[in-house]
Amino acid sequence: MSDNPTNPSYSKAQFLVKWISQEAKKQNVIIKGENALAAGILYDNGWSNIESAFEQGVYSGLTILRLNNIRSEIVQKRYLKLIKNFKLPELKLNYLIKVNIVFSIR
Repeated sequence: MSDNPTNPSYSKAQFLVKWISQEAKKQNVIIKGENALAAGILYDNGWSNIESAFEQGVYSGLTILRLNNIRSEIVQKRYLKLIKNFKLPELKLNYLIKVNIVFSIR
């Protein structure tokens, strides 16, 4: 979701995604993303935000919620592209703690 800090959204989603990623990198924490809102994966803009988070951050994976949306042509196309573009090297986990963080800003 793009930042929209004004009424009615009052959202800083992109800022928070970047901030969490930067802090995870500092703390050596492995993080994964998720699409909290179904609409985010139904349009190119949402996928561009997801790709941007992977390019600028340290995300190691993505959980797609509401898998019934996977039937959408755009979801199939962009999810496949994301998988191909951001295939990660094998991680050495002997010094890292795996943490899944899920939060929502209202």
